Amino acid sequence: MQGQVKIEKLSKTYTAKQRKGLFKTERRTVEALKGVSFEIAPGEIFGLLGPNGAGKTTLIKCLTTLLVPTGGEAWVNGYRLSREDNAIRASVGCMLMGDRGLYWKLTGRENLVFFGAL
Repeated sequence: MQGQVKIEKLSKTYTAKQRKGLFKTERRTVEALKGVSFEIAPGEIFGLLGPNGAGKTTLIKCLTTLLVPTGGEAWVNGYRLSREDNAIRASVGCMLMGDRGLYWKLTGRENLVFFGAL
């Protein structure tokens, strides 16, 4: 493991139900992540950009152990995603609420200090 975050061919597949008429439902497979691979070096600033439905939130949820990927490998802070989930959760902080969880009267730094103190 070289970087702070390393991802090799990570994938996440869902089985979704789709209603067809009043009593019929159809199952379809949705690939939220398809072979994602990249590495983030320590101290590097990294942005994850893409259109709606591209899998950005799914990727972050997999890296923070909120979702289990269906394939591939990942390391976060030197811990392997498939084996050391508790160590990853102890070393990572993530807020997936959008701007509703922040206090608009505080600066970005003040929000970080406040929520970090909690």
